Amino acid sequence: MNSLAGTHTLKAAGLAGCVGGCVAALGFWHSGLIAAVPAATGLTALAASDLTTHGFSLKTLRLATALVATGLVVDTMRSSAWDRLVATVAVAGLVALAVLALWLSTVGIALGDVLLLTFAVLVPAWLSPWAAGVTILVTLVVGGAVAVIQRHGRPVGRSPATVALGPALLAGWAVGVMVG
Repeated sequence: MNSLAGTHTLKAAGLAGCVGGCVAALGFWHSGLIAAVPAATGLTALAASDLTTHGFSLKTLRLATALVATGLVVDTMRSSAWDRLVATVAVAGLVALAVLALWLSTVGIALGDVLLLTFAVLVPAWLSPWAAGVTILVTLVVGGAVAVIQRHGRPVGRSPATVALGPALLAGWAVGVMVG
């Protein structure tokens, strides 16, 4: 994957920024977590890139992950909930291992999806393991619905298009944070 995801128009960047800001504000307001802001804005930028180019910037993912990790440590220090941070790392590790196993055994999952899903569950996992599970479930339902709609609209005999997981992850993240 390139360090740049591709060129985007100012209108697309403005829309992604608006969506990212709204999701970040909603995530912070509902959870009270500082880490929700870089998680939402980073995930929105990654989702926009994934939607338009079927790829994303590893540089953006690294930066967002560093900011979310820092935010989670600050949130943990503010609430003295070190057990939550340990549980978050454990849940994210289990998710990474499970999705990595799926990546190794199937053709429908890209390695980038492993990275994106692991990143997306960090904040919901801090809220509760159940919220991380809801994030994954909603992501699968939204991604599956998009795949079915795409497949249904294709002429018979044409190969199915790939589904960008980023937008489904953003939806799953938002729901996971709201229920957490």
